[in-house]
Amino acid sequence: MSWSERDIRKRVKRSERLPLRRRLVVNTIVILLGAAFLFPIVWMLIISFKSQSQIASMPPDVLSAFTLENYRSVLNIGVDATAARAVLMRSKSAAFVRGLLNTTLYAVCSVLIAALVGVPAAYGLSRYRNAAKERLAFVFLSFRFVPQLLIIVPLYLVYQRVGLYGTYAGVTWAYILISIPFIVWITRSYMDDIPFELEHAAMLDGYSRQATFFRVVLPLARPGIAAALIISFIYAWNSFTFGFVLATTKLQPATVKILTYYDITDLHYGRIAAAMMVATLPMIVVSQIASSYLVSGLSMGAVKR
Repeated sequence: MSWSERDIRKRVKRSERLPLRRRLVVNTIVILLGAAFLFPIVWMLIISFKSQSQIASMPPDVLSAFTLENYRSVLNIGVDATAARAVLMRSKSAAFVRGLLNTTLYAVCSVLIAALVGVPAAYGLSRYRNAAKERLAFVFLSFRFVPQLLIIVPLYLVYQRVGLYGTYAGVTWAYILISIPFIVWITRSYMDDIPFELEHAAMLDGYSRQATFFRVVLPLARPGIAAALIISFIYAWNSFTFGFVLATTKLQPATVKILTYYDITDLHYGRIAAAMMVATLPMIVVSQIASSYLVSGLSMGAVKR
């Protein structure tokens, strides 16, 4: 369904004339839903600045003094290594920092490799006519339909046989399986909205098919490609199952390394919350920096004239 600019303006003006009571109800619902989504993050942030005694008190003490001790322990900053307990904390902190580096490596490499494969594949599915291309596109999307727990055991057995278990290449390859479906399907939808007449005009001017792809299609599809890369990066960063099963202790990502703070003898909620906040912060920064690309990319093709 295509809407003209006049229809959109009429709908906007009509929405602005909503009764005051209805607007109050809608705004109240939006505020309550926003508070429900933000409460776990805000609560985790508050706990990360509290000591264990403040958290364990009933009710929890959330209004008194704050401390940075949890972040110092998690990031291995200024921790005294004289006692045996401090030595254990230093080892956990070093493992968590290494997990952050591993996560960055897996997410960046997998998204870049998936982009090199997925963007040309999306262009082929968008432009070339083939009876089997829709089936091929569904095969790409099926990697997201299938739960990771369903494929992790066969993937583990294959990795054991071919020698990829416990290697950076093996874990990165598993992360690529997460990234390619998003890049192919999201990028294809934007390339479908690019008129083929622009490519035809470029080829009439003497450009080859490859030159047309790089000079015409890629610049026009840049918002969609950026949105696909950002979403794939977020999913790769938050992945847990592949890193937990396919990686050895030294190669595990940060999402798995947080489990080292879950100990029966030392269940420190403040350090757990601090580790979660540190692991979440890069995603918040990336989403804020790339918010303009996400908005323009995800809204492309929503309204057609």
